[in-house]
Amino acid sequence: MSESNGFATRELLTQRTPRRFTAVPIDGWGTVRIRSLTELERSRFEATIRDKTGQVSSVRMIDLKCRLIVLCVVDAEGNQILQDADITSLREQDSKLTNQLVEAIQSHCGYSDADLGDLEKNLGQTPAASSQ
Repeated sequence: MSESNGFATRELLTQRTPRRFTAVPIDGWGTVRIRSLTELERSRFEATIRDKTGQVSSVRMIDLKCRLIVLCVVDAEGNQILQDADITSLREQDSKLTNQLVEAIQSHCGYSDADLGDLEKNLGQTPAASSQ
């Protein structure tokens, strides 16, 4: 509920919201069910592509889309059906299919191309290079 002035209340902003799901038709794979991410899941996902120094890792960046697929694809009950061990198999899939799925996940989870682009843009920057 919002206050009488139309602004959101603390209670509204801090209450747990239900996870959102959607079904996406992917050519060649049929219908794939995806889930939304919590803020913690999104932050952890973004942290997986950084190395120990906090810089975006080129090795981890290669698997960015595959990691997002693993995190968001679920079964009818909302349980993840893929694991990190499946990333190797996902790398071998037709990029048209994986890109269709990633685009749907981005839209559903509120990731813009700019968000992923920012991660790619920071690829390889060193602390000295990023402060110039």
